[in-house]
Amino acid sequence: MVKREQFSINEKMVLITGASGGLGEQLAYECAKQQAGLILVARREEVLKQVANNCQQWTNQPVYYYACDLSKATEVELLLEKIQSIDVDVVINNAGRGYLKQAVDLICDSIDRRETEINQEALFDELITLLETKKYIKAKYIKQVKSLYKWLNKDLEKCREKMIAFGDIYEDEDLDEEYAKLSLIRSYLHCYQDDWKIDYDSLNHFLSESLEQTFEITFEEVHHEFARIKAKVEAKSDYTLLYVDTGSDNFYCLVCPKSAAPRIIEIADILNLPINH
Repeated sequence: MVKREQFSINEKMVLITGASGGLGEQLAYECAKQQAGLILVARREEVLKQVANNCQQWTNQPVYYYACDLSKATEVELLLEKIQSIDVDVVINNAGRGYLKQAVDLICDSIDRRETEINQEALFDELITLLETKKYIKAKYIKQVKSLYKWLNKDLEKCREKMIAFGDIYEDEDLDEEYAKLSLIRSYLHCYQDDWKIDYDSLNHFLSESLEQTFEITFEEVHHEFARIKAKVEAKSDYTLLYVDTGSDNFYCLVCPKSAAPRIIEIADILNLPINH
């Protein structure tokens, strides 16, 4: 019979998720008694701190603890940043929910998510350029909307706090992802806004400014469907109109060069923005 060599965790670094109670807590104590170093992860920081203190009584190796909700991608990424300098030998995925994968897969998932965020931010930057936004708003507001879009993808509550601070929404307004995207379009992308009774004087002013030429939509034309107004813009200029779906009776639209419209629609579809032909 071949004698198998017993695996030892002596002086190894062991990462345990769900370590604040139950099986995870007991595993932490057993590893500490075998002189392992520990990285303890769970949601309840105060309880986790006590478990870490208990472990330190048995092991001479370092014991780290980090409060983290493994169901939230942003918290997982912060955790990975904190422990990236520590050589982890063993991972015990004991958490009741979360990323129950090998450590290398968890890191790869984090990288994939970051690449996705970078790609989305690049597409949003391209969208701003194609809409010629820089013609209408100051550079500091371009920077502001880019920052808000980053937070929209990372942390909706943080995005909400910033939008309130910037005066884009009121404090008592509820904010979901769809409304946040609509608010960014409304506040920063040179968007025409009106209720269902389109004010033709206001629309004429908006179009004249956008097209850099005198443009007139009559009272009668305003009461026809959006397609007729769009057709007139296209007939008299190199620009076209894009419809913004507000989910209500409010009428929003954007102006862009005809040549840029297909790419803008493509980007809007990828980013799930409510911009249509």
